[in-house]
Amino acid sequence: MTTELTPSTVDADIASTDVLLFVSTNGAHPIQAIAQDPETVAKRIEQRIIDADSPAALFGTDQVMHAQDYLGQPFQLLKAEWRPSDQGGLPFYAVLTICTTDGEVFPMTTGARTVMLKVAKADQAGWLPMTDWLRIVKSDKPTEAGNYPLDIEAAPAPGSDSF
Repeated sequence: MTTELTPSTVDADIASTDVLLFVSTNGAHPIQAIAQDPETVAKRIEQRIIDADSPAALFGTDQVMHAQDYLGQPFQLLKAEWRPSDQGGLPFYAVLTICTTDGEVFPMTTGARTVMLKVAKADQAGWLPMTDWLRIVKSDKPTEAGNYPLDIEAAPAPGSDSF
């Protein structure tokens, strides 16, 4: 599979539709290599401060959770963004905005193929934000390379008998 990126574009977005097309065409659909303009990034940070709707949003840490470190914990999926990756595998990874059972909102990153495909489909279909509860799970069986694939699945609602 080819993971060639198209020429750089400053502050373009990788859309969920691009993710699905890239995978369904076995890499034939181009993914843009994105170069971040420092001024644009600064403006985005300033806008996040201006748009803060609570003290937690304004003063909260920029904590980023990795999906493999949040196994089995229920969350609601609010938003998905895509960033270019040079770590092997697919040429992008997901930055998911999630809400925990405590009401905390923070980003969770993953490069897990199945998780990204399911999230891209949900986003492309207009199902985000989701009010249903989800969780990240790890396969019991390793791949031939010795990795334990991650998946995303429905989770019982907090407070339910099966939770």
